[in-house]
Amino acid sequence: MEENYVPSLLASFYHSLPHVNITFQLVNSTFNPRSDIYLESLGVAASVPAVWLLLTLLVLLSYLLSRCCDKQLKQGRSLYCHRWVLGVTAFICSATVAVGLYGNDDVHNAFVRLSTTLRAVQHNIDAVKDHSQSLKVNLETQSFPLADRLTEVVEGKILPNVTIQRLATELLHGTTANINRSTEDVNLLYGRLMPKSPLPPFLAIFDAVELYRWPITMGLLSFFILLCLILIFGVVRRIRCLLVMFAVLGLLMIIISWCTASIYIALAMAMGDACIDPAGVVERLVANQYGIDIADYYIHCPIDGVVKESGPLNTFVRQARLNIEKSEQLVAEFALLAEVHYSPKDVQPSLDKLTRSLKTATQNLATLAGLVDCAPIHRRYLDILDVTCRKALFGLTFMLGSAVGAGLLFTILVWVDSHVWIYLRKRKGYLQVAEADPFLPLSSSAGSSSRGAQGGSLSRPSLNPPQTYSSAGTYPGRHAHYRHTHTPPQTPPFPGTMNGRGSHNRHEQPSAPPLLLGPNNGQYPTLSKSCKTLESSDFY
Repeated sequence: MEENYVPSLLASFYHSLPHVNITFQLVNSTFNPRSDIYLESLGVAASVPAVWLLLTLLVLLSYLLSRCCDKQLKQGRSLYCHRWVLGVTAFICSATVAVGLYGNDDVHNAFVRLSTTLRAVQHNIDAVKDHSQSLKVNLETQSFPLADRLTEVVEGKILPNVTIQRLATELLHGTTANINRSTEDVNLLYGRLMPKSPLPPFLAIFDAVELYRWPITMGLLSFFILLCLILIFGVVRRIRCLLVMFAVLGLLMIIISWCTASIYIALAMAMGDACIDPAGVVERLVANQYGIDIADYYIHCPIDGVVKESGPLNTFVRQARLNIEKSEQLVAEFALLAEVHYSPKDVQPSLDKLTRSLKTATQNLATLAGLVDCAPIHRRYLDILDVTCRKALFGLTFMLGSAVGAGLLFTILVWVDSHVWIYLRKRKGYLQVAEADPFLPLSSSAGSSSRGAQGGSLSRPSLNPPQTYSSAGTYPGRHAHYRHTHTPPQTPPFPGTMNGRGSHNRHEQPSAPPLLLGPNNGQYPTLSKSCKTLESSDFY
């Protein structure tokens, strides 16, 4: 099954990327995390986005300094195209970051499956060790002492027939010897798995990193999308403070995008190198702990039954099982002799216990044979290949593309945004209206200016006395308690009025103040809320 594995296109692409050391010389691209030269090549690849980040920040800093030092900034120039560029680019940037969210979710699901599969492999290893230890204890504490006790009973009782006694003794000695050989085989099996497995500490670190990596990445990418939406809102509403805020936070987003791109490119290249020859990678990792023969057996897992039974661990189980089966045969033959030549109360209790103990050992060996079989481990190995070299690498590619695209788009956004907010025209406030506006109520300043105009005008006689009215339209003597008094326009003398009678005083009066510009002598012709209708008695 493993021979049918074909590396994916992504794995081949990342593996084909040049692996160079710090002097830009090509090095071996075979995955080897224990090699300093190989790790150096990954570091050089990760430094490419970092160098691009430094150049980007240098260009943006130079542009901002040039704008800040420009003393001939022309406010209010047309920014229609710039605003469109900001809006469209921000929308595209949001979509690019959303691709990173999709890739992050794929990587998380793949890593969860990988952790589950590796735990299943470790559980299988622990189960083999536990069953072999349990079988060893059973043989050493039950089977062997019972067989030894029966041997003492037989040797302690002399039978008339020496041949029968010698045969019974040989049967029990053979049983004891087979139990000892079976115990040795189980010890050898346990000894092959005795080295400490590297999976538990690796899984502890792996799960802890993934526990924080996934939500932090989701939060950062979601925050990037939110800032893009805020930028769109600020562009549409022409809110300068939002544009300035995005220009500042945009620099931080550029740094985060290119730093994550550095990490992603190094991981992608390492995974591509590992997925080109996964069998060799696993063999090198497992051989240091359990031996090359065990690694090769479980990676390739032969289909032929005879070859399959000849696995390194299967050999110990099969040999121990043969020894136990021989012991059961010898015990069965001894039971036939004991029924005739020995007292049941002397041998039967120990004989029954020995039979049950050997039967339990046979069952444990059958279970152990299923645990050391290569088929379950090989299926998990193929599952690990599918999760790591296809799903995880596919999602990581999305995250890498999203980080690179977001870094470029955020650079454009910060550049254009800085240009826009510098030249953006401030919103005009309300017009400042003069206090002497003809459509505003008379204020103190207006009154003073009116008085100034009155003092500066020529005095000439008038035939009519000055007439002032309150806001209710009466003489000042009436309703003088009202606060606001206004001077309505002069009313020409009509017959029937006070000025129209010839008997009234016609002596010269001081001239009235000149009329202000506009209708109603520059004042609103308003009436007070307590307006009183003029009656004929008011004029007499």
